[in-house]
Amino acid sequence: MSIPSSGHGHNAGDLEQGMVNTCNENPSKHDGDHHVAPRLSSSASGIEAISVSVNTITDISKNVNRFTQFRSSSHFLSFTIGLAFFVDLLCYGIIMPLTPFIVENLGLKSTANGALIACYAVGLLISSPIVGSISDKLVNRRLPMLAGLVALMLSMILFMEALDHFWLLLISRFCAGLAGGTMMTLGFALLSDTYPANQLGVQMGKVMIGHTLGMMAGPPLGGILQDHLGVKAPYVFCLILIAIDLCARLLIIEPRSAKVKAIKEYEKQLEQERQKEQENSNDSINGTLVCPSTPKKAPKLSTLKGLLTSKRLVTALFVSFLEAFLVAALEPILPLYLEKRFHLSETLIGVVFLALSLPTFISPIAGRISDKHGAKTLSVLGIVLCAVFVMLLGLPHNPLWAIILLLVLIGATGSMYITPVLGEISAVVRVTGEGDGFARAFAMFNMCFSIGMVAGPLLGSLVYQEGGMIWACALITIVIVLILPLAIFFMGDKAQKLKDQEQYEKDMLEEEQKLSQIEEYRRRQMKQGDDDDLSQVVVATIPEADSTKIPHIFEADRATLKDPPSATYKDSSSGSPNDEIPQSRLTRFRSSPNFLSFTVGLAVFVDLLCYGIIMPLTPFIVERLGLKSTANGGLIACYAVGLLIASPVAGIISDKIANRRLPMIIGLIALLLATILFMEAMNHFWVLLISRFCAGLAGGTMMTLGFALLSDTYPANQLGAEMGKVMVGQSLGLMVGPPLGGVLQDKVGEKAPYVFCIILIAIDLAARLSIIEPRGAKVKAIRKFQKQQLQQQKEEEEKGRSQSEKMDSTFDVQTSSPSKPSVAKTTTMRGFLTNKRLLTALVVSFMQAFLIAALEPVLPLYLESRFGLSKTQIGVTFLAISIPTFVSPIAGWFSDKHGAKIMSGVAIAVCATISIVIGIPGLPLWAIVLFLVGIGATCAIYITPVLGELSAVVRVTGDGDGFARAFALFNMCFSLGMVAGPLLGSAIYQETSFLWTCVLIGAATFLILPLVFMYMGGKAQKQRDQEQYEKDMYKQNMVLNQIQEQNKQLQQQQQQQID
Repeated sequence: MSIPSSGHGHNAGDLEQGMVNTCNENPSKHDGDHHVAPRLSSSASGIEAISVSVNTITDISKNVNRFTQFRSSSHFLSFTIGLAFFVDLLCYGIIMPLTPFIVENLGLKSTANGALIACYAVGLLISSPIVGSISDKLVNRRLPMLAGLVALMLSMILFMEALDHFWLLLISRFCAGLAGGTMMTLGFALLSDTYPANQLGVQMGKVMIGHTLGMMAGPPLGGILQDHLGVKAPYVFCLILIAIDLCARLLIIEPRSAKVKAIKEYEKQLEQERQKEQENSNDSINGTLVCPSTPKKAPKLSTLKGLLTSKRLVTALFVSFLEAFLVAALEPILPLYLEKRFHLSETLIGVVFLALSLPTFISPIAGRISDKHGAKTLSVLGIVLCAVFVMLLGLPHNPLWAIILLLVLIGATGSMYITPVLGEISAVVRVTGEGDGFARAFAMFNMCFSIGMVAGPLLGSLVYQEGGMIWACALITIVIVLILPLAIFFMGDKAQKLKDQEQYEKDMLEEEQKLSQIEEYRRRQMKQGDDDDLSQVVVATIPEADSTKIPHIFEADRATLKDPPSATYKDSSSGSPNDEIPQSRLTRFRSSPNFLSFTVGLAVFVDLLCYGIIMPLTPFIVERLGLKSTANGGLIACYAVGLLIASPVAGIISDKIANRRLPMIIGLIALLLATILFMEAMNHFWVLLISRFCAGLAGGTMMTLGFALLSDTYPANQLGAEMGKVMVGQSLGLMVGPPLGGVLQDKVGEKAPYVFCIILIAIDLAARLSIIEPRGAKVKAIRKFQKQQLQQQKEEEEKGRSQSEKMDSTFDVQTSSPSKPSVAKTTTMRGFLTNKRLLTALVVSFMQAFLIAALEPVLPLYLESRFGLSKTQIGVTFLAISIPTFVSPIAGWFSDKHGAKIMSGVAIAVCATISIVIGIPGLPLWAIVLFLVGIGATCAIYITPVLGELSAVVRVTGDGDGFARAFALFNMCFSLGMVAGPLLGSAIYQETSFLWTCVLIGAATFLILPLVFMYMGGKAQKQRDQEQYEKDMYKQNMVLNQIQEQNKQLQQQQQQQID
């Protein structure tokens, strides 16, 4: 084949879609010369293909333009994740305040609104584990993220076009749940891939800002668009945002994906080489290359059992459940309560809901605190305060100002305890699986969150309908208090945070060693070949699949992990660091942890904003259709089912392909579909059901992969803060969605909220497309290398001692073989589910979703019946539960420093108390708003550390290979909570009163409190998580160094052939 001269530059498209292979370029000293060489045998060709692929990374990285550098930068990656959170939560926040009124217009009972919320939770529950598993296995985040965005787009379209068909609304919310689960799972997983443990909390807290913005802007924006532009205006706006988000997701270049893929391919080719040698063992030819012996150590990968046996992760999951349960329980009932008691319009209700989301801007602060002091103290404090505020929110005769104040406090405390939880999840992943399993861990987080979202509105609506607002708040308070003990006993403290950072550094060092071994192996192959061998050596053709995925292994990794010393890639031959890669600013931005955190936060924001816009409308849509309130619970259940389905699928796929972006994109598409279906089929209930199911798929994918992405990116001592930042996006989406949905519907038109959600989905899609995952490349390369070594080991054992001695004496491999890399541990579901720490996190996730979902279908009806509030006013009231979640970054930062136990435990206790108090009859509107603020704040406080718990369990159980699956479990539990919440809430509210609904929520929250204190990680555990993260980074970098060394050797061999 002809070998052109070198000196050609490479643009961004070359880097991402298959750049010119350096093996096809003549070395500079032979510039202008062209040669034709014979083709290699399949065995040698495969090995050289991998070697040249890795070498291509080194050479091409020197010519990477600024745009490519920006796309692969950790900052752009964080931005894309934050944008994804923002779009997802904004779409949620726009739709959620409109759903009670849509249900009412359909002539359905408040339980129908709970059904819409449950559908979202179901989608979140389904998508989270699926996306998490797939993303971890494929070492790819972008593709599932794209799928989730498509689901979000579908959800918005369905919701916009099916406002008169309740079943279409259910389908739309299910699609939104799928998109949300995919986005959150892969978003956090991508952050975990990108950032070290001591930065992950802050980054997740930043990403949570997008979540908070979405929740905050969604409700009022939805109401305004609907009031002034028409019914479909909110949905059109969401579609536009989805398109923007799609562009961002398509642009990202995962920093981790290329390395992981390269190592995987190398391991595959090593196995082919070994098989070829085995076939020719009897007729061995002088010059046959012998692979070094494979280490005996089994891979350390995060397993489901390993994650679920982690008390710390289980606690994080419980906190996740609690957060979702709290908010979801308030979402359907608060608009009705505000409308009934204060006669607020949809726009005013949306504005009131800002009180719940606005305080979640403190998520980055919470994340920073958790990075420094662990998650326990901050989370426990947030949970306790949240319980108190929720209880106070349910007091009768609360004035409107008091309700708003309580909503602010609830949102703030929610951010305090939910942000550190994200870092806890990442830390657990690193401890249990050397960082391989972030998507799975965050999928578990999303699952628990979706369970809470299902249980919240169902129980909240039921208790509200039967007992009033006071009992609904009492129920939420009980749920919060039950989770408090888990946070106190099992969340990581400051000592544990230090250990988390140490684990991260170890992981980076081990990874570097593995790559060094691969490169050294390639070099020795070149030196040990004889003249006959060299006569057959030619430049191998790299398969198209490799050329599109492998080239940006090192430049993306350096762009995102250059801060940790252990993550710095070094040339093992010289012992000096490689030259700085001249990446473009855009590429560095896209692969930067900050952009990744932003993208995850945006994804959370968009998903929750769409949810927040639609959910408050579902009770009224159901009512307009003439259905019972249980129909609203059916819509919520469909969302939860979609969440439940998407979470495991997204988690498994993401972990397998070592990629978060693609599943996240798919989830966003599901959200788009859900929105469109809901918009266009509001008179067809079955279409509404499909729409909510698609939304659940989107939500499950987003939450699973979003948190897994954060776990991939940040170290254990930073993950809490970063997840807290990401949770800000969730808070914003939940905060903005309800009032925005009401305003858009009142002022613009019936479909305006859905149009707005579509716009946000477009924006989120752009962000997700733009991110470059920092960890995917490493994981794929290492997996490939380890696979080939395992195959090599089997062949060596079959050859026998005599043949091995003959080979060794002939080529003297044993005397000069490089150090053998340790094989990564495998993260399995069994490992997750047997981890008490992870199980606790899942329970917390379930309870959070249960709390919020139980309130969502009943609170709008309660507010309407008691205060005569309009849709807009109810949407504004819902802001009280979202605004305080801006404390998520603070909660994450605190959990990073002190662990998740204390902060989550206290927040759960407070949240449970407030959940009961808010249901007390006769409370003025201001008191209800104040309690909603407390619920939102405490939910944010205890759910953020749970995310970090999931990541930590993944690292412990499987070298960090399983974040997506872990967060898929999170999403599944979350979606289960979203299913149970609206169903039980609506049923109790319909049969009793809002008071008993709150009592149920609060009692359920109190039940998980012992688990939090017993099994969530404290300060000492946080330090161990950091140690595990450092260990994972060390191992990963070692393997990458080996690959580079082998590339150098192969290049020298190719140069000799050319000469």
